[in-house]
Amino acid sequence: MKNNLISFVYFCCSIIIVKIQLAGAEYELSPKDALSAYGCKESVFVKQKSGIIKYNIDEPFTNLCWFITAQTQSNIVISFSYFNIQPQEELYFPPLQGNGDGDCGNYLFVQDASTKLSYVKKSKSNRFCSSFSSSDVFPIVMKTDRVLIQLVARINLSYYQVSGFSLKYSIVEKCQSNLMMERYTVVTSINFPGMYPTISCSWNITSAHKHPIEIVINS
Repeated sequence: MKNNLISFVYFCCSIIIVKIQLAGAEYELSPKDALSAYGCKESVFVKQKSGIIKYNIDEPFTNLCWFITAQTQSNIVISFSYFNIQPQEELYFPPLQGNGDGDCGNYLFVQDASTKLSYVKKSKSNRFCSSFSSSDVFPIVMKTDRVLIQLVARINLSYYQVSGFSLKYSIVEKCQSNLMMERYTVVTSINFPGMYPTISCSWNITSAHKHPIEIVINS
């Protein structure tokens, strides 16, 4: 994760050309869909631009889903502030992520839910278990406008003192890809001057009078 103003740019004459294409949610999702397609026993539908999702596990069996929905062509950024979902006691796995189906036993799953086909197979790279702090994991950037966060747990409540998670999510618009220059314009990375997430941005900058464009990188 870096804190640069611009990471790269290609230009010639008076125009810089780029393309951006993001996934869009192609269907309306109901609690019935969530149960049949994702196995969610309970579902929470979130449409605020930012917020905190947290849950302390207080039941031995949990299959709970949160669906974060944004406007078309947005990115959803997720960052953890607390996480403690241990694998099943009789198994041991490396921290942070399981290695495949059934590895964690208890886990939090983060998945693109923009289409009905997006849940055909769970990606092992998006399944989190064990215990870690916010400094251990970079923010997750989902290049889609609907994200599923699913908690699956079979917890021995007498064994685990505190088990659950807390995360912050924010919906960010795609990079402003078309810029028209009169005399000058300023281009910054998302969240500048703060840290930006792992995401690629491109810009199409056009001079109003077809003059050559000079680019100055300040930081």
